[in-house]
Amino acid sequence: MDLGRRTVLEPLFEALQPSTALICWIDHEPDASATLPGAPAATVTSCASDDLEAALGAGHGRDVIWLRGHPSWHAVRAITQGIAAHFGLLGVAPVVAVEGGPPNAAPVD
Repeated sequence: MDLGRRTVLEPLFEALQPSTALICWIDHEPDASATLPGAPAATVTSCASDDLEAALGAGHGRDVIWLRGHPSWHAVRAITQGIAAHFGLLGVAPVVAVEGGPPNAAPVD
């Protein structure tokens, strides 16, 4: 486990104690065995970014959505807009955590 996950994400997930989590893998194959650090009781579902809408429609990730892999700033923005549109209809949005990315994934200007 890397330092950022241990010092930021694990305490966040531990404090939230979500019952459901959706791990959306960007530019990586989904890891069906992935767990939520700090929240071992969470029911975790993994999906590829292309399958995110279907996973949300199936009710996955009501508490936490964790974007992992190598998302660019533009991909994160597009994905979170889709998440906001989906949960805007329901009135309660999940916590969205973003981890990963190649060097210089965020815009510099």
